[in-house]
Amino acid sequence: MSTQPSRIRLLAGDQKLPDGCVLIESEFPYIGQPVAFRAAVPTGLARLPDVVPLARAICDEFVRRIISAVADAGGKITCTKGCGACCSSFLVPMTVPEALRLIEDLQALPPAQRRRLEPLFLKAERKLVESDLAGQMESLDPNDPASTVAQRELAGKWWSENRFPCPLLKSDACGLYRSRPIPCREFLALSDPKCCATNTETRVHRPFSMHQVVSAWAAQFEGTRPTLVLMANLLGWWQHNAERGRRSWPAAILVRSLMDILAETARQANKTFEGPIPGGSR
Repeated sequence: MSTQPSRIRLLAGDQKLPDGCVLIESEFPYIGQPVAFRAAVPTGLARLPDVVPLARAICDEFVRRIISAVADAGGKITCTKGCGACCSSFLVPMTVPEALRLIEDLQALPPAQRRRLEPLFLKAERKLVESDLAGQMESLDPNDPASTVAQRELAGKWWSENRFPCPLLKSDACGLYRSRPIPCREFLALSDPKCCATNTETRVHRPFSMHQVVSAWAAQFEGTRPTLVLMANLLGWWQHNAERGRRSWPAAILVRSLMDILAETARQANKTFEGPIPGGSR
């Protein structure tokens, strides 16, 4: 059997299941409302990065619902196209599947664009090596709630000392927007964008992070502890971990497991979620 790259995807509404695929469905509560997903999964094998587009699509649906809930509660998301404040303020931690997929997305770019980006990644990596921040971040468990605070503290300290933008940032916009990591998709602020530059922003609350779901899912199949990969350390990390992107499993088992972890995480989070606006309600 061969791998089936880039064909695992969400089905919209009553969209027909493509030939050669199996249907995997999941339904659970999200911010107090039921949400259902239908995924078309090819028969055969798949790798962890092959499932990332599905995880991105699910994350985007969650974000759409969060934005709607914020508006219903009288709030306003201050993130707008062309802002770029968070892209110049935060180091993006990725899961292993996302890091592997982003490498593939970068490799698919036109040669001229790759030549422009590579020196930016290498420059960021040199700064990280000098500070040992990458090693400190990799030691954190993405599934430990305390790690979220630790990530912000470490990244904030590094930023205050280095002030280095994301290598993908171009003219205050993401140069690879469709492939942006899940933490970038989930980041929504309610405060003035200037606050993002000082790590004092007010963020929208989420029931849970899709980033943590993907991290737990990947660790289950790799037989490792959850791992964080910093965007700025992507190329260096990949040089030592390229083989992780070649391992494969039955595609249906990969997706079913992701959906199961997602559903259980959502059900547990729904019990205590108090609403997207800090201090507000559902």
